[in-house]
Amino acid sequence: MTRSRLQTIRCASLLTPAGWRRDCVIRLNEEGRIESIVDDSTATAELILTGLVIPGIPNLHSHAHQRAIVGLTEHRAADHDDFWGWREMMYRANAAINPDQLQDIARYLYIEMLRQGYTSVTEFHYLHHQPNGLPYQNPAEMSERLIAAADEAGIAIALLPVLYCRGGFQDEPLQATQKRFFHT
Repeated sequence: MTRSRLQTIRCASLLTPAGWRRDCVIRLNEEGRIESIVDDSTATAELILTGLVIPGIPNLHSHAHQRAIVGLTEHRAADHDDFWGWREMMYRANAAINPDQLQDIARYLYIEMLRQGYTSVTEFHYLHHQPNGLPYQNPAEMSERLIAAADEAGIAIALLPVLYCRGGFQDEPLQATQKRFFHT
């Protein structure tokens, strides 16, 4: 990452494995990891947190590309709506997402996560190829865009490329709308 990181954070109340500590300073290394916690009411700090400070929460199951359909599938339009209808809506919405759009969608999602207290994300990466199902010139294009989005947002990421080579539970071949997801 190229942006500067905080080195010191003053906490009014900090939850540690040993219990609550009051009026202490967290010192971070260049990677943003805790180097030490000191009880020093006179130490200066770059950031002062006056509320309760607790450990960050990892988001262990994210699909950034699905952020684009939030609000479109939260209610049932008909009694026959089910998971399969939702899945088709997801395929249609993702049919035209390009690398720039995926990066924008993911960055927005990751910023939302940070604002809610998440400190890292495990991204289940499905959207690998171009809309026509062919690989990008750089086969890792979409993966690199997710990593760049996380870097821009300031959240740690573990990227899990998903194996997707069947069109359903009965061993059907991939449909045209699923070809972007194909990965071996």
